[in-house]
Amino acid sequence: MSKVLIILGMHRSGTSLVTNWLNKCGLNVGDSLVEEGISNTEGHYEDWDFVKLHEDILKAHNEPSTGLIEKPVKITSRYHLEKLKMTTVFKSRVYEQWGFKDPRTCLFIPYYQEALPNARYIVILRDFAPVVSSLVKRDFLQMDYHYVRRVNKVMQFLWRFRKEKMFYKYYELLSEKYLRVWIGYNEAILDFIKKEPPDNYVLINYKMLLKNAEDVVGVLKNDWGFDLEYYDYGKVYKPGLISKLIELEPYISDKSLIQKANALMKELETYSFEREKNQ
Repeated sequence: MSKVLIILGMHRSGTSLVTNWLNKCGLNVGDSLVEEGISNTEGHYEDWDFVKLHEDILKAHNEPSTGLIEKPVKITSRYHLEKLKMTTVFKSRVYEQWGFKDPRTCLFIPYYQEALPNARYIVILRDFAPVVSSLVKRDFLQMDYHYVRRVNKVMQFLWRFRKEKMFYKYYELLSEKYLRVWIGYNEAILDFIKKEPPDNYVLINYKMLLKNAEDVVGVLKNDWGFDLEYYDYGKVYKPGLISKLIELEPYISDKSLIQKANALMKELETYSFEREKNQ
């Protein structure tokens, strides 16, 4: 029986970093991967088969293909249900062990639990403030890239003077929206954790791996039976790529969202690998 590892985590939570590391440890995470971009220069390590599937499902439900939405999706199309199932069947027939990562997987967790009942999970948790900040900055970078590349020199010149003001305008426009998305994704993760046997998942954060990466690989190898070799996590972790955090609270009008996010983060942390290891 094929061994399968699913990497779950909200956008901008370190899922690409961790998947890159697991790939270097010997886990096949896809033969055709999403290329790097301006917001992720090291690569996304996302299997196009799952990315396209998730995008198609979201579009069919009139949701943005980015998956930056507040609630999981109930798949109503038999075609998409069968395609999800057959994609996993194909991978399991071809590979003795494999895994995949796409943050949008969090929107479809029950369907993967049904399609892959023997799968194991790496769950990646990151605090809401840096996640929201990173999402806003990514959107701004895309806009900045658009203006920098414009042929119209006048527009380029004017953008230099508007750039800083627009940077903070993006925070005003998008922070609360993305905080709601963070809450939705992590509520789905918490629901999964409460129902899934604790031996089937490991909940981590990417900074924790600086101390416990070998222990996590030990779980994958010794407890779950994956054929992996430890790769130095410090060689893929590049703190210089982590953007500076912007104070988020001034941009959130509904302060109850911050309270909700803090409570959710605190509850999720009780399931972390590091806490379990130290008990």
